Amino acid sequence: MGRLKKSCIILIMAAVMMLTACKEDSETIMREFASADKTVTIRMDESWNAQDMGVDNWIAAFTQDETEGIVVMQMPKAAYTNLSDIGDLRDMVEDSFAVSEAEEMAKPAISGLSGIEAYKGSVNLEDVSGDGYIVYGETEYAYYSILYAAPALDDKKTEYFQQVCATFDEDVPEDAVETAAEAEGTQATPAPAPASASLDETLQWFNATCAILIKTNGWDYNVYGGLEENESNQAVVQQFLTDYWEITDRSGVDKTLKMLETEGHGVEFANEMIYLKELGIGDLPADKKKDFMIANFTVSDAEAQSYVDWYTYYEANQGHGIAAWDYSRMMTILADAYLAGYYSKEEALEKSLEVAKEIQNSYDSWDQFMEGYFIGYEYWTFESSDERKTIYEELKAAADSPYKIDFNLSLDKCW
Repeated sequence: MGRLKKSCIILIMAAVMMLTACKEDSETIMREFASADKTVTIRMDESWNAQDMGVDNWIAAFTQDETEGIVVMQMPKAAYTNLSDIGDLRDMVEDSFAVSEAEEMAKPAISGLSGIEAYKGSVNLEDVSGDGYIVYGETEYAYYSILYAAPALDDKKTEYFQQVCATFDEDVPEDAVETAAEAEGTQATPAPAPASASLDETLQWFNATCAILIKTNGWDYNVYGGLEENESNQAVVQQFLTDYWEITDRSGVDKTLKMLETEGHGVEFANEMIYLKELGIGDLPADKKKDFMIANFTVSDAEAQSYVDWYTYYEANQGHGIAAWDYSRMMTILADAYLAGYYSKEEALEKSLEVAKEIQNSYDSWDQFMEGYFIGYEYWTFESSDERKTIYEELKAAADSPYKIDFNLSLDKCW
């Protein structure tokens, strides 16, 4: 059943523990790990297992028992135009990996990286929670963060991580470096488009479905898709589609849209809620539902409470659920497909109109649509959507708010 798994008892043999202890005392043999796009490499313990984090220019590896892990995150400057300096990168990493109690640490020597900063604090990396050692730096081409997570960091682990950092190597084409340098000197946010009548309202309605992401990227929600269509922005959006969706061409766009429509988080969410209903969670008193989740599934206390909250939402909103989360991402991808040159503008708008009408058939207002979006985000990440809710409230209050447009606007073809 999706992500819900029945509780089980895991037996750990003493012999395995002894072998692990012996290995820790032996000399560490390092081997090279590379990002999928081969633009960055680093050397780590040869016994560690590489793990796909879903981003072609990242590297991730974990110990065989998955109690320790290292992630190398590359943020190309031409793509991540919302990052203006190391401070912005640090904020993003700390939010993404729940970093707390961060304190400055000694900076490891890393050839090729400038502006190096290092911190130690509590982190959550995949299934690893505990101490974290996080290094930040930049090259002409990209910002970087290298994060090491373990239950506890002692001197030996700290020394190992510093050795790993010292092997960092970037290998990107010269033209990519030039593009990054150009991106640093310009803003990817265009001037607001002039308001006209029906067409602009329809396009603004389209943008409103994904305005939070447009705003987060530092783009302009008054321009369709957030950016003007030009060669420079085309490269930026192509990089985004590759990094976040592994989309590199028109076929990839088509497949991703089909996946979101038929197998998106909304479908998975509905199936899990139906399963919980069949198990009888809906018949339990409110104060017994979390205990039910913990007793029957391998979930943390916080995850159990999340499922209780989601089920409560599901019961009250069975007509639409969290499909808003998938619809919003479809609208984003359609606009991006146009900006990246994979779809013509007319194709992107035609398909967006189809999705938009599905949205109007499923929801009654922007607030109702966004509630489904926020819960969809939480379901995907198991993280709070408070930051996105704040952005939504700020956008609603803005003088040029896209949410001033009537949710039930007649969405006619105006192109």
